[in-house]
Amino acid sequence: MTNPTLELVLELIQRSKNKKKDTCFLTAYLPISSYNNKDIKTQIKSKLLDEFRSHKEFANYSEHHNSLVKEFLDQMEDIQAINNGIALFLKIRRSDLKYGLKKAYWKAYLLEKKPKEEVNILDGFDVDQLIADLNYSMNSLVVTLDRKQSIFYKLVKGKLEYLHTIDNEGKYVRGAEYTQKYAPRRNIEVYHGSGGKNLERMENRQDHHFWGNMVDEIISYINKNQDIKYIVVFHSSNFSKFQDEIENEVRKHVEQQVIVEAKDFSGEDEIRDESISALNSLVDNNVRQLIDSLNENIQQAAFGWEEVLSMSRQKRIEVLFLKPRLNKSGYIFENGIYHKFVEGAEFVENIVPLLVVDVIEAGGEIIIVDEKMPTKEEIFAKLRY
Repeated sequence: MTNPTLELVLELIQRSKNKKKDTCFLTAYLPISSYNNKDIKTQIKSKLLDEFRSHKEFANYSEHHNSLVKEFLDQMEDIQAINNGIALFLKIRRSDLKYGLKKAYWKAYLLEKKPKEEVNILDGFDVDQLIADLNYSMNSLVVTLDRKQSIFYKLVKGKLEYLHTIDNEGKYVRGAEYTQKYAPRRNIEVYHGSGGKNLERMENRQDHHFWGNMVDEIISYINKNQDIKYIVVFHSSNFSKFQDEIENEVRKHVEQQVIVEAKDFSGEDEIRDESISALNSLVDNNVRQLIDSLNENIQQAAFGWEEVLSMSRQKRIEVLFLKPRLNKSGYIFENGIYHKFVEGAEFVENIVPLLVVDVIEAGGEIIIVDEKMPTKEEIFAKLRY
């Protein structure tokens, strides 16, 4: 198994099973964006203490709250930056609070997708938003283009990393210089047409040549970096007339989805935010189109628990769609997962995490569908054949 998020989901499911009577499970999903360790700790401390103080079974152990949280935060010295959010998991018996983390289980995990803030103490770990993070990858090549230069970045887990810059070696002639150089008195260098049109043609050739160099560099980078899922190009208004050409040229040579838009930026933070916004819109649109396709081609789809679990047991699920915070009791038997009683099967309070693991291990993908998106069922799937 090579997916660290999937490994953690499995581990948390197993830890939730093995528990004693006074065991509590704290789960926190925090949408934090900070590049300062002290600030990160301050935000986490506030959220955890609030939950401990408000929870009825922990309120009586106030003398241990600060020491436990401090010890928890001491384990996070290496976390110097969080781009989207963090998930925290703590398993501890109330009778062991005085021992701090010595007799506790804990995990901190940086998330790819910005989470909805949730902090709770339950009788098992809440892995719902961790599941949403499983197949969520925004690994992207982000490129900005203007007449001076083209700057390349890599967007990973919400962090924009500078790669390199291509300078435009073409020299644009200013209008006054052009008029002076190509005035009619220098008849050996007369250009046909008006000076303004000739200047425009020169600039167009230089612009075309430069964005062509940028496309070549994009193709070269993608060929060497197969972890890239999307390509985002933001160009200045000078290149708007080439927008369709740029997009088509890139798409001819790469399999990744491509976004090309006209935008000007004041700094890298703005580039990062606009990239994430554009990518989220693209992903949402992809999901809508896929759902519409399934509704029109029902022979390639499974709807509802009965059909989905049957297809899961046959390893036929290519994409599993789930509504957020889905919970369903069921049974595990030798050949798979069931939502109805099967003689000799083991009862499970929530089969959703186990189904997710089953689908991913069979090479499938998970998509958490936005609550506002209308669907026929709370669970459905695209089939392989």
